[in-house]
Amino acid sequence: MRHRSVPLPHALAVLSFFALLAIALSGCGALQAIGSSNTNYFPTNLPRSTPSAQTFQGCPPQGQGGDPALNTLYNRQDDSPPNGYRVTDISTVMALPTTPQVEGHDRSAWSSANAKRVALYEGAGVRITGWVVAVRKGGPTAANCDSDTNRDWYLWIGTGAGDALSTTMVVTVTPPIQKTRPGWTDYTMRRLVGQVVRVSGWLVYDQEPPPFVGPNRTTAWEIQPVMHLETLYQNQWINLDLIPYGSRVTGTPSAATPATSPATSTPGV
Repeated sequence: MRHRSVPLPHALAVLSFFALLAIALSGCGALQAIGSSNTNYFPTNLPRSTPSAQTFQGCPPQGQGGDPALNTLYNRQDDSPPNGYRVTDISTVMALPTTPQVEGHDRSAWSSANAKRVALYEGAGVRITGWVVAVRKGGPTAANCDSDTNRDWYLWIGTGAGDALSTTMVVTVTPPIQKTRPGWTDYTMRRLVGQVVRVSGWLVYDQEPPPFVGPNRTTAWEIQPVMHLETLYQNQWINLDLIPYGSRVTGTPSAATPATSPATSTPGV
């Protein structure tokens, strides 16, 4: 019995389709395939730089109200980790040890032992890759001196586009950094849902998240503030620091409405 030969172009197209399908369905495997997350080990006590921040539009680094020590970490503006931003698998960051007994308490009330546990990782510069599951612009916060205009953007990042919020981690775009990144428009933030992003920033333990964040994340560890933001387009990383998402510039991502992430995934809406 003769076997019919399959034309080579057709065969390659079929193979390419199934290869892409396998990547799309593999969650963490997809992130490994695009080459950003290359380590599942996160050492303690990485070299740190001293957080640096300046008064932003009349709001001092310690904010106004809340926990001034935490606010100062939120408002840092320096962008120079001693050894650069450490490329780390997002699952590794989400699995870092937590310290539930400090949650809801100002840092001045933490025990020495608990403070040391958090300090093993906090302040490290990290770079992770993941899917944006949901975004939300927050309301006035103590860190931002309760400003109605200077408000944070919260991004829920997971290992897959359809992940539940409870399995994701939160990264936060703060007003002092957004102001210096022309590409980080509110339009850009909204259009990132369903996209693969690479996020660089400072690791912080958020012991007092906003009410809509607290129950919708898998860990108290966050990247805040985000210092650099990139998105994947045609197998290339596009730096959004200077170019808004969907800008009509060659090589930037299209502004097509994402087909992933159900509408119900946006918290508090």
